[in-house]
Amino acid sequence: MGTRGDVQPFCALGQTLKKRGWSVTMAAPAEFQEFVGSFEGLEFADIGRSVQKEVMETPEGMAMRTAGSLKVFSAARAFFNEGLLGSWFQSVLALCQYLQPTVLVLSSFVQLCGAGLIPDLLGLRTRVLLVHTIPMDLTSEFACPTAGWGLGARRGLGCLNSLSWVAGQKLVVERIYLPVAQRLADAAAARLHVPALRLDARFGCEGRTTLYVYSPSVLPKPADWGPQLHVVGAVFAPAHFTIRPDVAARLARKQSVAVSRRATLKRAADPQAGGAAPGAALSRALSIPTPAEMAGEGPSDEDSPGSGRGITTAVARVTGHGNSDALAGAGASSSSLASSTLPSPALEALDPGTGLPLGLQRYLDDAAAARVPVVYFGLGSMLATAFDGDRIEEILGQVKVTVCQLARSGTPLRAPVDHGTLLPQCALAVHHGGAGTLHSVLLAGKPSIAIPCIPMTDQRFWAELLIRHRVAPGPLLQISAFSAARLNKLLVKALGNLEEYTANAERLARRIYAEDGAGRAADLIEAEIS
Repeated sequence: MGTRGDVQPFCALGQTLKKRGWSVTMAAPAEFQEFVGSFEGLEFADIGRSVQKEVMETPEGMAMRTAGSLKVFSAARAFFNEGLLGSWFQSVLALCQYLQPTVLVLSSFVQLCGAGLIPDLLGLRTRVLLVHTIPMDLTSEFACPTAGWGLGARRGLGCLNSLSWVAGQKLVVERIYLPVAQRLADAAAARLHVPALRLDARFGCEGRTTLYVYSPSVLPKPADWGPQLHVVGAVFAPAHFTIRPDVAARLARKQSVAVSRRATLKRAADPQAGGAAPGAALSRALSIPTPAEMAGEGPSDEDSPGSGRGITTAVARVTGHGNSDALAGAGASSSSLASSTLPSPALEALDPGTGLPLGLQRYLDDAAAARVPVVYFGLGSMLATAFDGDRIEEILGQVKVTVCQLARSGTPLRAPVDHGTLLPQCALAVHHGGAGTLHSVLLAGKPSIAIPCIPMTDQRFWAELLIRHRVAPGPLLQISAFSAARLNKLLVKALGNLEEYTANAERLARRIYAEDGAGRAADLIEAEIS
């Protein structure tokens, strides 16, 4: 339930279980049917109304998107209504009646509709487990991620962190979700002619085995969590496409990141260091040849580095891992934009080696050949849920920074792309800080600039963690404080320290891969029935 980034870990876990001989049915909103079907062996079931569509298409969703801090509670209460939560509850009830599953795995949203009580209402011996992509259990070590406090207080003030969890439980869980879930459970009991069951603050899941599918290398398990809570590691799927040998070799050699030019980048980022304007220095170091230069005709006057026009990050709009608009760009000389290999909306063919749109892959290949860093802009689902289209264009139009002026293609592509093949070909990712995108970027061994887009979500929490791990520059920039000047400072800092940030990200990537989150999660599920 949620975005593609929320659905993918469950698909990857289901595929792991399928390989171990399980029969797996994946319940998700209808828009993910094709995506779920791309995982061999998984059966699909429609779970009901989609959070993404509700946010985009209903008045309650509009209110959620535009609510200020004083109105966010009332907007959330109106949004998570009996119709929305009831569609999930009824779908899980019907599936359990039909399948009589051995194990029922619930995500965070579906737990909050009271679905954990369904096996008891039906008299089934089904084991219920919880799988969360963000921390959902009280601890004094960090604040509740959805409180909007970020990581919260440091050691010695853990009571403040605990307070954030208690406040979230009392103000949000018990006042928004619990009354609706109890009504749904009571109505189901009446229809089934069985005794009604009372929901507690854990929605009938107290003491259940809970799997956290994020990396303990990024966020270790708190010392005050019980033995039933497990931080298993990131759960991700193998790439859906077999990367052709030449691409695989290039990615393995990290040729897409010109880290050897760190000194040049630093000089370009700091006018005091070399006396040259940042744009001019970067242009000399990073500009992609124009078609005329590639043909041996030599540079034109307007392409000369001395023109002071700097470089342009030529941006191609694509659809990112979170099933929403994203941007991918690489350094290019200003005048070469018209002839660059930016994807066209009409170009639907995919590269057979990477599965990316052909135009985008050619563009990335050109950037790699010229040894220029590619900056990926992907605000994930936030481009679909945080802003209207006009507001997106307004924000992107403001990104005209000293180091790299942004240009973008006029019309977006609407085909999803795989982060597993796109991100390894980039040097830096600018994203919204969602858990799914964050782990995709880290798995690629890339540094980030995380820009939290929606308050009272986990985005600020993860963004601060990236800064703490020194795989992202600080200070934290939230979308409410977004400006071209602030983004410029972060881009300068990230590019000027690209080698350091990349090395830190690559170390984290190696640890995350070694954790085998899918395998550990599958082991714990199988232990429930052993």
